[in-house]
Amino acid sequence: MRENPLGGTTGPAHAEGYKPEQIVTMLRQIEVGIMGAVSVTKANTYFFGGFFEPVLGVQMSGGAAFGSQNTLHSAYKFGTPVDITTDFPTNQKRATGAFVSLGVDLGIFRKVFGKVTGIGTSASTTQGK
Repeated sequence: MRENPLGGTTGPAHAEGYKPEQIVTMLRQIEVGIMGAVSVTKANTYFFGGFFEPVLGVQMSGGAAFGSQNTLHSAYKFGTPVDITTDFPTNQKRATGAFVSLGVDLGIFRKVFGKVTGIGTSASTTQGK
């Protein structure tokens, strides 16, 4: 950090030579907001939270997940042997948990996937940038 002629100290962005208007432009490109989603693989599972997009094409999100889960009937205890020949009786109850997500643009995904697996994307119809 070094002294700013206008008073105070400057951070790493100023030390790298960014002008104040460039910093403002970078901060305006950061997106934040709320998000909601529905699971396509499990019925009655919903997600609600916030997202943060630090750069175009990369999104991080987190929040609460709401859904239903099957639990063992209260007459049975996990790990206790029972003599049963049919399916175990279960109850369905609502449950809440947390989720964290990272999403990337398709072009970015193709580049990362291609580098990690060594599989080229030359046969694809859209070019990853």
